[in-house]
Amino acid sequence: PWEGKLLTREELSRMAGEKDHIKYIAGKAFRKIFMKDRPGEIKGKNLVVTSIIERMAEQILKSDMTFAPLEIISLEKHYTGLVVCKINDMAREVKIGGTLDRADRTGAVNRVLDYKSGGDTLEIKSMEDLFDYEAKNRNSAAFQTLLYCELFMQNTGKDKVKPSLYPVRKIFSEKFSDTFIIKNGEGQGAVESYDSIRDLFREGLNKVLSDIFDPGRDIEMTRDKQNCMYCPYNILCNRKN
Repeated sequence: PWEGKLLTREELSRMAGEKDHIKYIAGKAFRKIFMKDRPGEIKGKNLVVTSIIERMAEQILKSDMTFAPLEIISLEKHYTGLVVCKINDMAREVKIGGTLDRADRTGAVNRVLDYKSGGDTLEIKSMEDLFDYEAKNRNSAAFQTLLYCELFMQNTGKDKVKPSLYPVRKIFSEKFSDTFIIKNGEGQGAVESYDSIRDLFREGLNKVLSDIFDPGRDIEMTRDKQNCMYCPYNILCNRKN
């Protein structure tokens, strides 16, 4: 019901103040995701989890007030796109896709926004670092958000697209910003527009996809086992422990 609606600062403030409604929505979401809609009371440590969800939801609304008025373009929408890469010295199209947490419009800027509940950062060491297979602490949240920007631009044709991140652990800070910052190399500085680094990102993405589909290139396991700790596929290569 929120898609296409313009949300003012006053409207967001009202929503953030409706604590009973936020509690109801948090409980409903918890039952759906974690309890698979099974009947039963939320109790014990699960009450702690839902209270954290409530606080985060309230703070997200308060953070949104900084950018109001804003218009919701899409929520949890799946986008697909095409990337051209070289395979065996031939240009091939590779289909990519992803589900964007949120896209909105504030002023003339279209934000592609991703939420992260972990310790993600808005700092990008360099654009090259995002595609360095051996780089430690590579900013996967930045890579994901930039990929979503590419998908969004391909599907909507909109310009003035800004990659935006809400690391929910950091949105409680008075100095919170949703803007990525590239520390070194090409594109250095605040990333106010995806278009300013689009060529750099597409170049790196094309190389990665070319490497993946290159029949003459072996796929090697990473030397850093820390990268495998939370990988959903670690059971396939016996690096679960």
